[in-house]
Order: sequence, then structure tokens, then C-alpha cells
Amino acid sequence: MSTDPFVTTFPEGTFPQGDGVLSGLRLAVKDNLDIAGYVTGSGHPGWAALREPAASTAPVVRMLAAAGARIVGKTQMDELAYSLMGENAHYGTPLNPAAPDRVPGGLIMSARRGALHT
Repeated sequence: MSTDPFVTTFPEGTFPQGDGVLSGLRLAVKDNLDIAGYVTGSGHPGWAALREPAASTAPVVRMLAAAGARIVGKTQMDELAYSLMGENAHYGTPLNPAAPDRVPGGLIMSARRGALHT
């Protein structure tokens, strides 16, 4: 089991970046958002095994990149988004850097941590 917040990281330049209000900011997206060419696993290896790589990137991710965000990767998430704790029995639970003895918690924690982790 891994404590790494990332499912995958993207090479520099994977997404064309715009010049906007998010310029200079890094962003990690959860593994329930499609990224063209990558499997969306939603925190479950069985789900991921049945999926083909996404044909297109989720509109929200395209909009964030167009506003200047550098998309750095996809992060772990609760299995199929069933919980708010941030724990995953299949992939492990990412560490909480602010309180290593506590779970990361919440639907946004893993993505936030991932962007800060890189």
C-alpha cells in the first residue's frame, strides 16, 4: 500500500497552459475526472481494470488549464467517492502532512495535498 497521494503524474507540457488567473499555480485532480489517454479508476482497481483510457479530458480540467493552472497529476481518492475520510483499502491512505497521525479527510484533501507535494 502506498502513502503517495498520486495515482499518476503528468509530464511537463501534457496540458497546454493558458495565461490567466491561475497562472503559476499547480493543480492535482482527483481520479474521478477524465484525462485524455489515462484510465479513470475512481479509487478502485476493479473499476480501473474495466475501463479504457479516456477519449477526452473533462471540461473542468480543460478550463482550469486554460486559466493557467499547471495540471501535475491525478490523486488517490476514497473508493468510488463513497466516504469523506480520505482512506482507501485498495491503494492505501495518503499521509496528512499537517497531522501525520490523522487521516487526510475529505474529498478535496488528497488533491490539495498532491498539488503541494510536487
